[in-house]
Amino acid sequence: MKRIKIIVGEIEVLANLHETKTASDIWDALPFRGKVNRWGDEIHLEIPLKLPKEKEARDSIRLGELRY
Repeated sequence: MKRIKIIVGEIEVLANLHETKTASDIWDALPFRGKVNRWGDEIHLEIPLKLPKEKEARDSIRLGELRY
């Protein structure tokens, strides 16, 4: 499992990436910067990738999960 660090201002968060093609493509594109937006309780970050949706992808996420 690959581990990444997300830094937003003074806040640093560690996250684990799953063993998927999408996660691997994101890993290969690191590091990158993006504009952060908040939508309700979710934090969104635009990243410089356009990837297809994996067939195992879910529309909903649990607290603490990352989603592309």
